[in-house]
Amino acid sequence: MIGRILLIGLAVVLLLAMVGKLRLPKAPGRRAVEAARKCPGCGAWVVEEGPCTTPGCSAG
Repeated sequence: MIGRILLIGLAVVLLLAMVGKLRLPKAPGRRAVEAARKCPGCGAWVVEEGPCTTPGCSAG
């Protein structure tokens, strides 16, 4: 009786391991995360496209 319980438990663990290794296709519409850039004049992070908007920045 205990042997059967152990075998069923082992089978469940193996099934979970196989499902965990399953690679699902990526969802459409995902895009890669771009690296953030810094302003060369003041060193602040530039979040949006365009010039730096930090007050007092010489490069902006």
